[in-house]
Amino acid sequence: MKLKLNAKLISVLMLSLIILLIPLGGCSTKTSTTNTTGATAELQIGSLVTLSGPMSGSFARMNDGMNAAADWINGNGGITIGNTNYHIKIVSVDDAGTPDGAIAGTNKLVYDNNIKFIAIGPMTELSIPAGQITDKEKVLRIKMGYLTLPGEISEYTFASHSEVPFLSVFLQKFLAAYPNVKKIALVSPSDQAGLYLRDLDKAAAQKAGLNIVAEESFDPTTADFYPLCTKLLANKPDAISISVGISPWFGGILKQVRELGFTGPVLSPTNSGDITLVNNIAGASATDYYGLDFDVTSTGMPAMVSTVGGIIKSKFQADLTVDHLYGFEAIWDIAQAVKSAKSIDPTVVKNTLSQMTSIETPFGTGTVGGKQTYGLNNVIVRPEPICQIMNGKIIIGEWLKPALP
Repeated sequence: MKLKLNAKLISVLMLSLIILLIPLGGCSTKTSTTNTTGATAELQIGSLVTLSGPMSGSFARMNDGMNAAADWINGNGGITIGNTNYHIKIVSVDDAGTPDGAIAGTNKLVYDNNIKFIAIGPMTELSIPAGQITDKEKVLRIKMGYLTLPGEISEYTFASHSEVPFLSVFLQKFLAAYPNVKKIALVSPSDQAGLYLRDLDKAAAQKAGLNIVAEESFDPTTADFYPLCTKLLANKPDAISISVGISPWFGGILKQVRELGFTGPVLSPTNSGDITLVNNIAGASATDYYGLDFDVTSTGMPAMVSTVGGIIKSKFQADLTVDHLYGFEAIWDIAQAVKSAKSIDPTVVKNTLSQMTSIETPFGTGTVGGKQTYGLNNVIVRPEPICQIMNGKIIIGEWLKPALP
């Protein structure tokens, strides 16, 4: 007996078959790679920075730099692993500039969004509590900026840069430029990172045979540096070294020591974030400043700096800053490690990154090191130039390229 099916019954059967072939969305799990169509997927990377409060401006620019990197990487074909092409999406969370905010933000990225890769801001006080969560959940984390304490580096935590290996070679270059300097005063912010780097600055100065005549610190909220500068100058230093800081501190100290009559050099072995702002704040007092810094407007910068600047201008209608480059750098680091690992498994990626001999950055080719210094080969060191201010003019000098043991 032949079974006759009418058109309506055929339609019902076909619809039922289609429904059975569609994966049930309610049974899927949130991950940092959400499949879209075909062999294309989304690789989510968390951004945990301060987006509210008095220090948000700098960190918001880092977040913009991360999004610029995602656009650039995606526009250049994304990351292909096997038959899947991944495009990066930045998931931003505000840490509010507090340890509690860093913990809450990390929990949101890791547990709510199931993010497996995170770029975090440079503040030590926020990085350490966040790291307790990312280490536990095996989330690969890149810390942005220029200074990383040993306690911040762990199996799953990397630093996009460290200026520790620059201290001795930078000081040698400075003393060659200012051979009459014999006595030096050291100053730093009073936070954990500032005091750590000042100790390293002190050791480098002692090794170079300098007489340390003063060691002072200031609260990071300080704007009036006259009392601090008065104390420093009472010890009659030949030079003043600012161990670490941001542009308003560098510019403020440079301006105020000059107004108090100091004519010797002011130096710093770490970059300020914006050398043009240091110059502008110091104004007529801006001279004999010798630092490890960047002028992103200079033609002496690598071509990639100009490329990032174009993206920032187009996407955010803003001028490029070093903060933007820090954010861009962190996402590019992760993307290169994922591509080299041929995997989005954070354990595979961190093993690969720790063994990479070189990595590209907006500032030039960097190296991965830190086993002797930090206990793990998890710190990237890329080139930085000596940057001087002489009579209000910014001068880009020699690029230093030390390795981190």
